Amino acid sequence: MVRTPVFYITGIVIALLLIVQISLLIGAIQAKDAADAAEIYLSQLLENRSGTVGANDSQQILESVTDRFPIIGVYIGIADFTGHNVSDLAESMHDTMISFLNTYIWHRIIWSISIIVLGCLIVMMYDKRNPANTKPKQKATIASRKNYDDF
Repeated sequence: MVRTPVFYITGIVIALLLIVQISLLIGAIQAKDAADAAEIYLSQLLENRSGTVGANDSQQILESVTDRFPIIGVYIGIADFTGHNVSDLAESMHDTMISFLNTYIWHRIIWSISIIVLGCLIVMMYDKRNPANTKPKQKATIASRKNYDDF
């Protein structure tokens, strides 16, 4: 197989795109770990409060969480938990963050697989074989045997 410039360029582009996707995926996994700690932090922060949450309140609470856990702020920027009870807010925010991050992680996995498949298709499309180096396929033949008798 003769490797063309398209082969090498495609490899470099795939490598760069996969590095970005895998970096985002690893970050989202770390944000998921931080979301578990953020739930505990929110439970302690909202321990003595009661009532319902407004739009501004939920955004301020998210900002305090992202100040404490900056990686969460990279993936989640807006929170609207209007109407939620304050006593349930920590669990609701945690469940929402985990659900969003799970979806985000699956999107990164799908993008990575798609990049690999597309790269393989591009390389196969531009695959050039040198006809002088290829050997024609030969059919296997059965040699006929003759039975010679000495008598």
